[in-house]
Amino acid sequence: MVTDANLLTTRLCGSSLMKDEEDPALGPDEAYPDWLWTLHTDTKPVPLENLSEDDPLYWRRLRKMTIRENNKYIRIKKKY
Repeated sequence: MVTDANLLTTRLCGSSLMKDEEDPALGPDEAYPDWLWTLHTDTKPVPLENLSEDDPLYWRRLRKMTIRENNKYIRIKKKY
């Protein structure tokens, strides 16, 4: 794991496939497409309220939440 701040800001650490190869250098921000800067990089998932109903992730997350809620009720029901 690389902890050197200078190396982390100038190189794309961990992208080299070979041990003896050097990691590629990072270019200026203008060299990368605009959509790259709008990617969700937070570790927390996007809240359901911020997703559109046209997005498949919305329906997948809603389905998962419903299954969890149903499983919780089933566990409670089994206790009594």
